[in-house]
Order: sequence, then C-alpha cells, then structure tokens
Amino acid sequence: MPDHQRVVNEVRLILRSGDQTLNDRLRDVATQFAAVCLSSANRLQRCEDYAFQGRRSESVHLATAQPQLLDVLAMINFPERAQWDELSAMYSLPSCPTVDMARAAVVNKTFAELQPLQTLLRDHRRLALRRAPPAQRLAVLRQLYQRDNANPIWATQIEQLESIRIDELKPELNQAIRKSDLDTALGIWQELTETPWLKAPTELIESCQSSMVFFQQQKARINLQLLCTQLQQAMRGRDVMAAQDLRTRWEHDAAIANLTASDPLTVAVAKPLEWLSDMEVLLSNLNKQDLEAEDLEYQYHLMDRWQKFLPLNLEARYEERVRSMTHAVLSRDRIILVAVLAGCGIVAILLIIWLAYVF
Repeated sequence: MPDHQRVVNEVRLILRSGDQTLNDRLRDVATQFAAVCLSSANRLQRCEDYAFQGRRSESVHLATAQPQLLDVLAMINFPERAQWDELSAMYSLPSCPTVDMARAAVVNKTFAELQPLQTLLRDHRRLALRRAPPAQRLAVLRQLYQRDNANPIWATQIEQLESIRIDELKPELNQAIRKSDLDTALGIWQELTETPWLKAPTELIESCQSSMVFFQQQKARINLQLLCTQLQQAMRGRDVMAAQDLRTRWEHDAAIANLTASDPLTVAVAKPLEWLSDMEVLLSNLNKQDLEAEDLEYQYHLMDRWQKFLPLNLEARYEERVRSMTHAVLSRDRIILVAVLAGCGIVAILLIIWLAYVF
C-alpha cells in the first residue's frame, strides 16, 4: 500500500515545479495517486453502504482503520487538485476519482453519532477476544443495542448469547432448587424475570414459578427474623428514624411472606411497632399549635407507658411546651382581667359623674 502523504506530496511537488513534461516519474506518481484515490473511493462507498444498512459501528470501524479514511480524503482533496486532473487528462494518465463530499459527510455524521459508543465498543471487543462469560458480554451488548438499535448486528449477537445463557441457567437453577439454595435460586430467578430479553425464556420461567414463590417467601421470612430483632433494638435504643425505615422494610417482606396475625414473628414485632406508632403521635402532637387538656393528658399517658423507651428529651420538651402554653393562658387571663377592671373603672367614673349631675 502506498504512503498516502508521500504520494500527495509528490503530486503537489510536480505541480509546483516548472517541468511538467511526461516522463517515467510522472507516470509512476500518477499511477500511485490514482491507486490511492480509487482505494479511498471504494472504502468510502463501503462505509456509506454500511451506514445506510444500519451497520454504523462497522462503517466507523472501516473508516477509522489506518490510515483513517477522513484523513486520506482530506489529503487527496488538496487545493491544486483541479490542476492535477487537467494534467492527467492531457497526458491520458490513470484517472483519479474525485472526493464525493456528500458521502464523506455521511461517514463523518455516523462517526460523530457513534463517538459516545467507543468505550462500549472497546469493552465488547475485549470481552469477545477473551471469551468472557455470556452474562458479562450480554450486559455490554444490551447497552450497545439500546444506544445503537438501528444496527441489526447487536440484536443478532444478543439472541445468540441469550440462547447460550439460558442453556447455562437451566441446570444452575435446577441444582439450586434441589439443594434449597435460596440466594442462588433467587438470584437466577431475578435474572430470568428482570432481564430485558429479546426472546424471554417463558417456558423456563413458568416451570419454576411455584418453586420461586416458595423460595421468595422463605427468603422474606429470614429477612423478617432479622428485621424483628432490629426493630426491638431500635425501640430499646429509642431510635425512631431507624425504626421507621425498618418498618417499611418489614411491611414489604411481610406481604411477600404472607404473615398471619397469629404468626410468632407478627406477635414478636407487635410491641416495637406499637411503640413506634405512639412515638410518632407524640412527636407529631408536640408541634401542634393548640393542644387541648385532654390531648395533653393522653400524651402524658403515652409517655408514662413508654417511659423506658422515650426518645431523649421528649418529656422535657413536652414540659417546656406546657409551661409556654400555661404562660400564654396566664398572660391572656391577665389581659382579660385588666380589661374587665378598666371597664369597671370607666363605668364607676361615669356613674359618679351622672350622680353629681343629677344631685
């Protein structure tokens, strides 16, 4: 393959020289330059064909192979190119296809669109070369398919690897079920049901569904045992925020495990959940603007009931609230009393004035 830059430099040197007579050197340079132009035109045509077929990554791969196509096109489209074409025609030298700028623009646009995919493409090639497990390769291929779904090659490769991966999952899942390996079985089940398969393994999913429901319930029950202990610890530690998060997780797993009201776990967690509910009432009512006497009585009843498990300073904050409310009531009563006395004074003065006027 000729050195593209050297050949272009030779062409331009001949055009700038005063001697442009036909000789062996001119014929040789013309032949080499025509080969460069023809090779570039054919390569550009193939890149454009790939792009219009939706095989954009292949178009870019061909265009970026050394020497890079866009660089070569820029070289052979030098400013004196028209003069060289005239000289070639005059001496009947090998013809040189001109640069089709419209096609070059298509390739350039394709390259720009695929530039963000270069990291994924490198990962895809790396995983394919080292024959990585299908699950790893599928993770990258699905990202490529999502971002470059006009290219049919990704769907084809995904379907091939999905078939291999499903053949791997069948014995793995059956073995996990036989051994009652909850974590492995549920991990495979999650992959089966949450993966964006192009062709979902519906038969495998349906055949294992009843076993998976049982395993999910068993796993949820194991989680609930831990959550029960953690809720009891949160109550002893007077940690309301931690208990609220644990309650959310408890409710989620309790629904999966289908717990009954008489289940030992339900009974064991009843007190921490009741404590949490009462603490939320106390904390909510603490910030109310108007608390009636019966409300305060109920709050103190709750604090007395959960004395050992009250959040720090909660009782002191209630006492401060009561003092501020009492102060506000007393101030209001004083204002009313002063207003009443002032009114009585005014009435007395008016009465004295009236009596003096009458008598």
